[in-house]
Amino acid sequence: MKHNQELEAGAPDLERLNRLVMGNLVRHPVYRAGALPLHVASPLYARYHVSPVTRGERLVAVTWVQSLVRDAARRELLHGLNAAREKLLQSAPEAEETAHVNAAYLNLIRMWSDI
Repeated sequence: MKHNQELEAGAPDLERLNRLVMGNLVRHPVYRAGALPLHVASPLYARYHVSPVTRGERLVAVTWVQSLVRDAARRELLHGLNAAREKLLQSAPEAEETAHVNAAYLNLIRMWSDI
């Protein structure tokens, strides 16, 4: 039987945790490129044991994300294209192929977005 302990909504550390966890998450370039977040729910912070913990404790932050692009396969394609795009933007920002890859990425975002 699980014995979850959740941090209450008015807990004194909640605002600090949200700034630390969510602030770092939404600014992380890999997260942003992979998830393409549109909306991110406030996290739930909990302490619990799914598998036995031999030392310390397991602390988790659980949140839900609504992506700009609903389909996971499309997000995966965009993630790979964006990785190539980012390298081109760094190594050859003025090159014609960089402009083409950048335009293709942005057009696919527009075509596949749910907004």
